[in-house]
Amino acid sequence: MEYLIHLTFIITIGLITVNLLYMPIIIKIVTSSVQQNQQNYGMCYEHLFFINCDNLGLDELNDLLKFTVDDIEPHFVRNDNKLPCKNHMYSYISFIIITRNKPSEEVINKIKNSNIVKHYMFGARGYSTVRLVCVTPSQYSIVANKYGKDISEHLNNMMLHNF
Repeated sequence: MEYLIHLTFIITIGLITVNLLYMPIIIKIVTSSVQQNQQNYGMCYEHLFFINCDNLGLDELNDLLKFTVDDIEPHFVRNDNKLPCKNHMYSYISFIIITRNKPSEEVINKIKNSNIVKHYMFGARGYSTVRLVCVTPSQYSIVANKYGKDISEHLNNMMLHNF
């Protein structure tokens, strides 16, 4: 069942898949930029990572968050520079972690309490946030931090309606 849900979501939003070398399986990423109106446009990005694993432990979650702050944010948001591009408004770094077994309460609390936000030049160059969602399809369980609530609602609808 979880395999079908995973594939359906990829097909639904039309992801381009590329492998990264971090956790057991990481499927890369959708990077999209959205331009707003002509006179006052800003750059908005979302970097979406899918991680598939049997168990999510506290050590793996801490490693993922450290990897995000140390490597993903500087490379994908700031392009290895000190600041993001001039018209940058916001960037979302989103993780959908698909697990076979439900995480422990300790891990669930860590996910719910994770709050990684970075403002650039006091917000003049925008901000970036980490959206974290852990899904266990076999138990219909979805855990998210406060920034990942909209993703979790979408995934919940998908699981309930067997998409």
